[in-house]
Amino acid sequence: SYLKETPLNRLKMEYPEVEEEVDPNLAKVRSTITEMLLKALPKELASEAITKRLEDPMKILLFIMVKYQPGGRKEKEVLLQQITTPEVCWTEEKALEGIREWKRKVARAQELKLIIPDPSIMLTALDTMTEKALKKDHRRTFRLESIREELKVDLLPSYERVTQLMSVIEAELEEVVNVMQDQPKVK
Repeated sequence: SYLKETPLNRLKMEYPEVEEEVDPNLAKVRSTITEMLLKALPKELASEAITKRLEDPMKILLFIMVKYQPGGRKEKEVLLQQITTPEVCWTEEKALEGIREWKRKVARAQELKLIIPDPSIMLTALDTMTEKALKKDHRRTFRLESIREELKVDLLPSYERVTQLMSVIEAELEEVVNVMQDQPKVK
């Protein structure tokens, strides 16, 4: 319900106490969770929560939601920026991590009902992220170019084709990383 509220209503939101949460048998659990949450927060935020006398874990979580505003304009802006301009990955391990993180970001964008960038922009981002790591092996480069040609992803980019190519690249990188991990280290 937090994401559906207007910014002004988000600031006014309060968490209603439920009978099960007021149960005296759970008081120790609630205080332990509250303590853990306050320790996990940055010092400024923790002191503000203490000043506001937030003693219930759910009230602290709501306070955090209001402060950080997940799903807000800033998160959406940063998310789209990270999807369209990912970092260049120089090693196979970094490229594999990058693809997995990129997939999570695209899924989060879809979850927030953002308009995903054009497939050609997505393809450019995928190429930017993985190109340096993939060009290290000529056979791998040939296989991927053949798959690109078969998918016609460069001529007629679509979300489905970009996703298929991404899956193939991820599989290739995973195989390379697994082989590298299996090889004994020479000192």
